[in-house]
Amino acid sequence: MQGSPWSGPGAGGVWVKEDPFNQVLDENGTIGPENIREMLHGEEMSYWGFGEWPMIVDTPGAGRKNFTGHTHLPSPTKAMWYCNANLINQAKWAYHLITNINPKIDLIVDQQVEWTGSAEYADVILPANSWMEFEDLELGGSCSNPFLQMWGGDGIEPLYDSKDDGMIFTLVSEKLAELTGDERFRNHWKFLLEGRSAVYLQRVLDNCTTTQGYRCPTSWPGNTASPAPR
Repeated sequence: MQGSPWSGPGAGGVWVKEDPFNQVLDENGTIGPENIREMLHGEEMSYWGFGEWPMIVDTPGAGRKNFTGHTHLPSPTKAMWYCNANLINQAKWAYHLITNINPKIDLIVDQQVEWTGSAEYADVILPANSWMEFEDLELGGSCSNPFLQMWGGDGIEPLYDSKDDGMIFTLVSEKLAELTGDERFRNHWKFLLEGRSAVYLQRVLDNCTTTQGYRCPTSWPGNTASPAPR
């Protein structure tokens, strides 16, 4: 799902980095460089347990190396919200996380299909639908094979009080719009609120090097196994 100069910004651009201050609200609109805003900094989860200290190591081959940044060093975290990850299991130094790092965070939100060890130490649990319960379209892939999977909307009814991951984000943003009066919170998830996640999925397909030429269906018949080419 990578981007390129000739294909467009890829999934990371059109889905993750759409500028909340310059949103594309036309379902047939194109996301260009002017609609992308870099507002995140990725860091290896394994270093999370090191806390607010810079992780500096004298390595045998590369000399003295700082693994947690050069200009922006770790700073106190006020809130943490993660999904599709058993965070404590994926990070290192679990005991240190549970006893020294996470208790300093004011709010921890765990959004999961399953109840994990991380959920035990979260402040808020947001239950997500399982794969069989997806109420809208979902697109997934793997780094170990060339196939894409698309499904959703024709499985079983959710067994409990759970929502699709995207809808959880959407409903929280809708409430923020209500509380603040800023419609951009709601507009950022406009097509999910309308039950049309296919608009966002099509943007991803159109802007990735390996998926241009595929058309996302607006509805998903149960006997269809792959996106239909244009």
